Amino acid sequence: GDGWKTPHAEVDAKRGGKIRIGYSNNDGTQSFEFGALIGEYNSPTRLAYYLQDGDSIDTNNRLVTYDLSESEGITHLRLEFDVEQINDKELQRKGWTEHIDNLSELLG
Repeated sequence: GDGWKTPHAEVDAKRGGKIRIGYSNNDGTQSFEFGALIGEYNSPTRLAYYLQDGDSIDTNNRLVTYDLSESEGITHLRLEFDVEQINDKELQRKGWTEHIDNLSELLG
């Protein structure tokens, strides 16, 4: 959202696999990388991973879970994440919501 893009993304889709996703603004003056360790991967219904904390990725870090279900031909997504203490809770909610909104737009 708001002009951010994803210049690279790598996902080793298995339990114990790692996730690395790069983000940058449109002119490239701001960027960061997101990392995580997959704790649970039950395709196609559940993905759970632990977010990176500095250089460390382990099961003591913040947990994010995605659960997919189907009802009457419609796929439903439930996303839960542990709130971190650095950024405002509503800013975090906005960022995660933009991820889902962008996914919805992409999948049409």
